[in-house]
Amino acid sequence: MLRRSAVILMLLPVFSLTASARQADSSMIRKAFNKADAYMNTDHYDSAQFYLNKIYTQVSYREPSLFSYFLTSRQAEIYYYNNLPELGLQEAQRAITIAGVLNDNILKGDAWNFAGLFYFLTGKNREAISFYKKSISLALSPPYPPKYLELSEPQHFYGNLAEVYEQMGVLDSAIHFNRLSIFQAEKNNSPRGLSTAYLNLANTFLKDRKIDSAARYYGLCRDASVNSEDFDVELNAYGGLASCADRRGLSREAELQLQTGFRLIREFPQVNSYYSLLFMETAIAIFQKSGNFKMLSEALIVKTQIQSANHNRNDIQIRNILMAGLKNETRILNLEITRARQKQDLATARFYFITALGLLLAFAFAGYFYYSRQRLRLLSIRNKISQDLHDEVGATLSGIALYAHLAQTQSARNEPVKAAESLGIINVNAQEMVKKLSDIVWAVNPSNDSFEQLMQRLENYAIETGSPKGITVSIHHELQLSDIRLSMELRKNIYLIGMEAVNNAIKYSSSQSISIGVSLVRHQLRMLITDDGTGFDPETIKKGNGLYSMQKRAAEIGGALTISSAQPSGTQIQLVCKIA
Repeated sequence: MLRRSAVILMLLPVFSLTASARQADSSMIRKAFNKADAYMNTDHYDSAQFYLNKIYTQVSYREPSLFSYFLTSRQAEIYYYNNLPELGLQEAQRAITIAGVLNDNILKGDAWNFAGLFYFLTGKNREAISFYKKSISLALSPPYPPKYLELSEPQHFYGNLAEVYEQMGVLDSAIHFNRLSIFQAEKNNSPRGLSTAYLNLANTFLKDRKIDSAARYYGLCRDASVNSEDFDVELNAYGGLASCADRRGLSREAELQLQTGFRLIREFPQVNSYYSLLFMETAIAIFQKSGNFKMLSEALIVKTQIQSANHNRNDIQIRNILMAGLKNETRILNLEITRARQKQDLATARFYFITALGLLLAFAFAGYFYYSRQRLRLLSIRNKISQDLHDEVGATLSGIALYAHLAQTQSARNEPVKAAESLGIINVNAQEMVKKLSDIVWAVNPSNDSFEQLMQRLENYAIETGSPKGITVSIHHELQLSDIRLSMELRKNIYLIGMEAVNNAIKYSSSQSISIGVSLVRHQLRMLITDDGTGFDPETIKKGNGLYSMQKRAAEIGGALTISSAQPSGTQIQLVCKIA
């Protein structure tokens, strides 16, 4: 869905306001609404929420009116751009109710479109299709009468419907409705709507492997977005053109398109982070395929920077929006209770209203407290994953960058042998980095939650790594491993501890065999990894990052890690932890 234009200031005076709105400070309301829309246009949704709340203090939006509809739809839009679909769906239902009471077809089309968006976000595609088709059934073309703010238009309805069909894999229908979206955008003279419709159609053609058609519409999208100065859409046009060139085997042309996109990001760093990340995903895939590790390294760093900034900003904004929404609901209830007190002067009625308010606030704060704890838990998990990525990948990326610079210098000095050696090191490091990323991604994937899958992957890793050195690997257990389910945190740490232990045995122990044993007694999981190598003296050995990392991971899951070794009797590493 495209954001509506900020044209509030000139249109508010013609609203059909409620009586309470006419009595309020109309100048303050105009300023607050205009400020809210301006902040929404720059993705500062917490600031937009702040100014919407200023309006709520003056006028209750529960009285159906054109004004209350726009207030409700703006609130839904804030929830949409902050990925809060359940809250957004509540606002969309309120908007549908208001539009129905007013019997306004233009507002109905806009409200049904909002409902479709939130059903789509929650994975309910059939409901989304139903509401989009309701919007299309009205499809009243602009320009709308002067009393309306900018609303969702027919090209949005067709484009959103096409997006659902594309996700469902019904590509013929997606192409059909994308073409209708282009037609409506041309008819309504909507520059951004046209460039976005071109992009959506090109994406569908690319997914359908119709490369020539995809390249044509990516080109049209690029030209249209340059004219309309929609830099985020222009950026993804370059990504799409690069994908088309890559699929044709034109790697040089693909990299030129990507370099144009990188220049656009550097020139306009304020480009929407969602579109920037889509472009980065395309760039990473193409650079990885072509073996351009220098540009791959740069793309990974930029992607990480965008994600980090996006997460930090979203965490702050969502927290502020939820707090503001809670205050707003409390404020609305206070206003309604005040009106009830004015109408009813009976002490018993006053007692019931105050009691109801107290209970509601108690439940609201209890719910918010629970939600905050869940947010903190998720944030903690995210930070741990980020730290793992930093620890496992950061040093490798730095090494790649160093050797890339060294290879460049050696090439300039006409030292081809040394340059080739440096490039070989870069290749090895890049492969190692990709494997580490693969291990971390596998460990946090919810579909890999059985202990049987963990042991199979650990066994495969041990066999794959030990086979070149002639090391045999055996697994011993008397358990039904498929019945044991592990949380993401347990799965990640147990797997990485086991992988580190096996890796150390293969690299340093000079062993001929490695044994991995597992047992479970009263919810106490015991994993024992043994090798028949030369062993070491735990008192004199220098503890490197590997041993420290295993101890740290065991502590994170409340487990105990013991290392027993003697020369030349081999080494035993035992992990004991509690599982649910």
